[in-house]
Amino acid sequence: MRWLGKLLLRWRSLFRRRDVEHELDAELHFHLQQQIEENLAAGMSPEEARYAARRTIGGIEQIREGCRDARSVRFIEMLLQDLRYALRMMRRSPGFTAVAVLSLALGIGANTAIFSFANAILLKKLPVTDPDRLVTIGWSVNYPFFRELDRHNGVLAGLAGRFSIDLNLTAGSSTERMHGELVSGSYFRVLGVGAALGRVLTEVDDGAEDAHPVCVISYDLWQQTFAGAPDVLNKAILLNARSFQIVGVSERGFRGGALQGRFDVQVPMSMTGFFEGEKRDSIGWSWLQMIGRLKPGIKRAQAEANIQALGTHIDKEQGHEKWKASYRLFPGDQGFDDHRDEFEKPILVLLVLVGSVLLIACANVANLLLARAVERQREIAVRLALGATRARLVRQLSIESLVLSGVGGMVGFLLSFWMVQTLVYFLRSDNFAIGLRPDVLALGFTAALSIITGLIFGLAPAWQVTRPDVAPALKQEVAGSAWASRALLRRGLVVCQISASLVLVFGAGLFARTLRNLRTVDLGFRPEQIILMTMDPSLSGYKEADTALLYDRLLETIRKVPGVRAASLANMIVLSGGMFAADVGVTDYTPQDHEPNYYLNWVSTDYFKTLGTPILQGRDFNGWDRRGAQPVAIVNQRFATHFWPGQNAIGKRFRWGGWKSDVEIVGVVSNTKYQTIREEPQFIYYLPVA
Repeated sequence: MRWLGKLLLRWRSLFRRRDVEHELDAELHFHLQQQIEENLAAGMSPEEARYAARRTIGGIEQIREGCRDARSVRFIEMLLQDLRYALRMMRRSPGFTAVAVLSLALGIGANTAIFSFANAILLKKLPVTDPDRLVTIGWSVNYPFFRELDRHNGVLAGLAGRFSIDLNLTAGSSTERMHGELVSGSYFRVLGVGAALGRVLTEVDDGAEDAHPVCVISYDLWQQTFAGAPDVLNKAILLNARSFQIVGVSERGFRGGALQGRFDVQVPMSMTGFFEGEKRDSIGWSWLQMIGRLKPGIKRAQAEANIQALGTHIDKEQGHEKWKASYRLFPGDQGFDDHRDEFEKPILVLLVLVGSVLLIACANVANLLLARAVERQREIAVRLALGATRARLVRQLSIESLVLSGVGGMVGFLLSFWMVQTLVYFLRSDNFAIGLRPDVLALGFTAALSIITGLIFGLAPAWQVTRPDVAPALKQEVAGSAWASRALLRRGLVVCQISASLVLVFGAGLFARTLRNLRTVDLGFRPEQIILMTMDPSLSGYKEADTALLYDRLLETIRKVPGVRAASLANMIVLSGGMFAADVGVTDYTPQDHEPNYYLNWVSTDYFKTLGTPILQGRDFNGWDRRGAQPVAIVNQRFATHFWPGQNAIGKRFRWGGWKSDVEIVGVVSNTKYQTIREEPQFIYYLPVA
């Protein structure tokens, strides 16, 4: 247990230093008195005995230093001494300290904010069991396809399906709108998510259509809406005006199958008919997303080959062999999020920019330290003249720099909270609920960055100012060689500042040019004077017939408002970030190896007039284009040229799984942006709202 005794001694030496020093003085005094008494007994006079005892024992101060070194805390004591001196220097120069700390805080805070963003988007994973074994299948499928793939694949330990839905949740007298998921019974098992209370959904809940009105709620929803009450189990709530029974609360931290989304309610796939109409068993709707867990020893490439072959076989059985769908497997550690590819390059650009800001701040503070060195040249010279080593002075000045960067880092970490909230404000949307907040990892990043920053801007000035010509410095003069070397370093720092500033200016110029280019992009519609509004009557319990009547009355009322030139309805609105994929079939068309997605939008009459989208050929929808009449469609220009290049698409027909008969094209419109301004034109067809 000798090590424990040494540890306790070192601990007392650091935090009970007065007591330890007092004990050391008492022990030295005891040995000195003992030696004096021995000398007196040998016949020496008192004065001779005292001098002889001191000669025998040796220098008292040297013994003290030796004892301190033996405790192995001397180095730490010297660091603490340097730290106290650095804090005194900061108090003596409040103006210098404020400028340096603010410069560093801005640079470190900006880097911490962008790191937090990068961590949330690029590094974090779903809070599930072994997320690295999860894969998503990059093609939406119909429910019968999912069942066949789940039943016959040999490479996945489990396969789950999900579909995001909008919900109105009513509990007691309060109603709130939120996002939820229709999920297969295997969903929680495949993800490896258990229940904090009650149970999760299982394959038993995948029974007959509309037979299991039950749900699982998230831990956060349980705490916020139900105050964490344990009697929430078997409690009835209203989802879109229908009663559902809560059977469980999912594990804390789980918010659904998309890392940057928030899906607080999961309902079984058997309730698809209630939420989404009659499309659970339709083979014409590609609506279901799939996520699977690889079997032990199976690689993603191996599983992809198996899934592709099996998927092609199922397509053939369903009569979709011409689609040549690509069933690629993607990493599923972030679930169904696709923001990693979207934000990877912008994040790297931002990291370079904020890194340049920090480099400028370092150069600025280094120049300030060199300027302050002029005032401290006599102090440094005196220390050197008294025997201080250059390494000792460099260490002290480096500690001063690290203290500055540490304070700057603490202020920067606090600033990063505000910067992060600003990022969240500009990025917030219904489809992107990023959980962004500086955390312990960000705090560690800030600490490491502060240390590196302190070394970057502190070492060079410290090395430079500790090599003065002592004699001129003591006379408060500066030798020409010292001025020359110091000026050379300052010029180098200025060059670094200018270079980093040019990077920022160049980046800002590129951003400005990009914004100018984006303003000139043809959106396919005129955004001026357009008001967009979203509503979903089904969330309030409206049936299909009542919804159609409500829409007709709503349009009639809006069109009578003074100043309104046109009004219409659409299932998907422009630049909303979301589109609905629905497969089509065209006679005499040979599918490509990687067939693209085809997107469907249900719209009412005057939709293109309202948006200002030109009708290039044919006509708009009219009041006769209703369910029961000849199915008609309007397609965009890319859809038309893709299937019928060099031909007039008016009168052409294609198959769509939602209707038994072929759909006739009655109009061709310009390409329109639905997801992002930068996107390439998609293949879109429009059907009339029934």
